[in-house]
Amino acid sequence: MSQYFNIVPNKAACASSLAAKERGNAFFKAGDYTSAIREYTEGVNSLATKVYPSHLSAGSGETRGSEDTDGGARNLFAVLHSNRAAAHAAAGNARQSLADATEACRVEPNWAKAHSRRAKALFALKEFKQSAQAYAQALGAANKNLAVATDKHNRAMEVIGKQADAQSSEYMRLLEENASMRRRLEDYDLMFGGMAKKNK
Repeated sequence: MSQYFNIVPNKAACASSLAAKERGNAFFKAGDYTSAIREYTEGVNSLATKVYPSHLSAGSGETRGSEDTDGGARNLFAVLHSNRAAAHAAAGNARQSLADATEACRVEPNWAKAHSRRAKALFALKEFKQSAQAYAQALGAANKNLAVATDKHNRAMEVIGKQADAQSSEYMRLLEENASMRRRLEDYDLMFGGMAKKNK
């Protein structure tokens, strides 16, 4: 049986969790890590009970699939754990930081920041070999994301280029039609203008 869950997100829970994240970020910037942790935990609990009922606690081992089919709730769940990991690290709670960073990596395995925060927590715990491996994973994820972004950018530029070429061709055709029409009008003016003068 698959360990992945496709839960229909609860919009109210997502909104509540997002608000908690913003409050946590404000406390984190102010250096109040205890309050930041409290707010991030509130956001996690909201998603855990209403959007991710299988995530009863951080480090449960359950993950979602790679498709973001839940309106961003999966990403928010990972961000809350990652931010709480940073707050725990700043407060000197390396083990709690590791647990949250690990959960963020489970939910968003291709997110470089989550891997780097996990690596930082491992380093603080003097798990140097694992820390190096986690940093390598962070670098790999970053490179993968860069490659994907570059590919998307190149494909977008190719489409834009084709559109520009098509529009340029259409513009030149319209210019030619306009020039042709102008020549006809000049011919008509010479023809009928001359006739008008003769009739006078």
